[in-house]
Amino acid sequence: MSTLSAPTVRRPSPRAEAPTGSRDGARWWLLTAALACAAAAGLHLTAAVQHVPAGEPVVGFFLLVAAAQLGLAGWLTVAARTGLEPGRWLLVLALGGTLALLGLFLVAETTTLLDAYAVPAHGGAAHAHGDGTVLVDPVTGLDFSLGMPNDGGEPVAMAGDPVASAHSAGLLGAATVAAELLAVGTLSALLPGTWRRRAFDALLGLGGLAWLLWSTGVLR
Repeated sequence: MSTLSAPTVRRPSPRAEAPTGSRDGARWWLLTAALACAAAAGLHLTAAVQHVPAGEPVVGFFLLVAAAQLGLAGWLTVAARTGLEPGRWLLVLALGGTLALLGLFLVAETTTLLDAYAVPAHGGAAHAHGDGTVLVDPVTGLDFSLGMPNDGGEPVAMAGDPVASAHSAGLLGAATVAAELLAVGTLSALLPGTWRRRAFDALLGLGGLAWLLWSTGVLR
């Protein structure tokens, strides 16, 4: 007497839950993410040049970020061309790093915590702050550009030059944020199904936290 065994039901793998659906779809997401990372890398190279007056640590930071983003863009392009999987942990690391950069930018533009690394206002750079900076004390005649502290309470840049505290991101900052937001969206879409849902939940939570900090005056 023979017995019939129940058919085996296979659970879908995380890869099968990906939003890309087909090889062409996955290739599109990979190339879009690569383009966003490459654009952000180029913008950070431009920022490195503009921040030369702020000192070597700032320039080195921008160059390191640009190198990492350019390497990520290259790997995503290779994965799109060859059909290789980029690796979920690499995607998570890239997503976390990009979010950290966006958070750092938000802190730099809405608080005075990083004003010591700002570009001097009289240097003609795009990241100049405020309506103007007093370089010579009209009473004592002290030249603040030589590194003297500003009695008005304005922060002093790493290179010794006084800068104003009001911030303006400018076109370069806006373009960088746009490229990194595109990278965040595409990197999140490339994650497996469960991870992708958690990533989008985390993004919503971070957005709500940023709004709460802004509405309470912590970020301005």
